[in-house]
Amino acid sequence: MKNFILLSVLIAITTLGSGQISGSIRFSPDDFQMRDTLGGNNLAYTYFSTNPYGFVETPGFPSLPIRYERFILPFGMEIDNIVISVTGSETFFLDHEIYPAQKAVAPCIGCLTPDFQSIDTTVMVQLHHFLPI
Repeated sequence: MKNFILLSVLIAITTLGSGQISGSIRFSPDDFQMRDTLGGNNLAYTYFSTNPYGFVETPGFPSLPIRYERFILPFGMEIDNIVISVTGSETFFLDHEIYPAQKAVAPCIGCLTPDFQSIDTTVMVQLHHFLPI
């Protein structure tokens, strides 16, 4: 009888220890305030302001907000897969292209300012291909 109880407890611990772990991440439309600006090529662009997230930093790519998540796992636990389920969405209609990420600012006072990096047209073609128009 003791062996049966011990075996039952071990099976329960193993099952609960390797079960599915879930969580949720919420975004709010209030996180994404957009403004218009003129780029170095005198074209109007839309950019995200007062955003609590990071931004795409590859020059020429649209400077879209990104968010990194960090998870702490118990010792010995591995991740088999991650499933992302979207429960709601909001569509933003823009009058202009999204401001392109720029090269780093001048490293010193008096150094040359990097030239304005226009939108990488291959990226824009890919975005238009994947986004509904």
